[in-house]
Amino acid sequence: MRIELAFQPQIKGRVDVSRLQPSSVLQVSMKQLEHQTVIVANNPIPLVEVCRVRREIDKSDELVFSGETQRLIKVGLSMNGGRIMVEGNVGDELGVSMAAGSIHVHGSVGDWCGANEYPNSTGMQGGMIFVEGNAGDQVGAGMRRGLIFISKNTGQYAGARMAAGTILCCGRLGTCPGLGMKRGSIIAGKANDLPPGFLAAGNADDEWLRICYSDLRRSGIKLPETWLEQSPIRFTGDHLETGRGEILIYDQVE
Repeated sequence: MRIELAFQPQIKGRVDVSRLQPSSVLQVSMKQLEHQTVIVANNPIPLVEVCRVRREIDKSDELVFSGETQRLIKVGLSMNGGRIMVEGNVGDELGVSMAAGSIHVHGSVGDWCGANEYPNSTGMQGGMIFVEGNAGDQVGAGMRRGLIFISKNTGQYAGARMAAGTILCCGRLGTCPGLGMKRGSIIAGKANDLPPGFLAAGNADDEWLRICYSDLRRSGIKLPETWLEQSPIRFTGDHLETGRGEILIYDQVE
């Protein structure tokens, strides 16, 4: 089953789609689906009033957001399985606190991608997020498991307070990546500056990276060619916390 929700350009304001999960929309009738609601300006609005609903019988088991997707927020909030595709840019809080499944974005994402919204709340606990563009601030903040792939650049504080998991950024990390990080891995082409709690520790473990990259390529993810030919520089940290995390940089640390 493939469900496509094409949001219309006349929508004003941000649209909270956190109620729309693969598990809640792929198994219901068209009539039930059209009367499911999203939140626009704090008001619940039936889907039929803000988007066109298309349903195809196939084996994809996929929920697709298209049209005016840049107004959507909280896509895949606390997602626990299935697959979401976003055909364009999308707003804040994508994949916040997700536990399983995958989200693919054919565009850029706003702040708090795969993160937690508050310092003491649970971050991303599993699953995979693939972004074919840029990500805003706090991507992967507080994440505990899972994978986030960003094909271009991130904003500031990527992986802040990270407890486990992996963030791959093919472009440049914003300022203060990994601040307060306890464990986990951040891999990037370039970094503007690392927090003072990170220390250079030679080259990274090539064997672990080859396994990771091989899995990504089987999923159709394209990595920079230079990443397959060289070892990144490894920085451990945040040593103001446990010091058991790492940031791996391929090209440049500024």
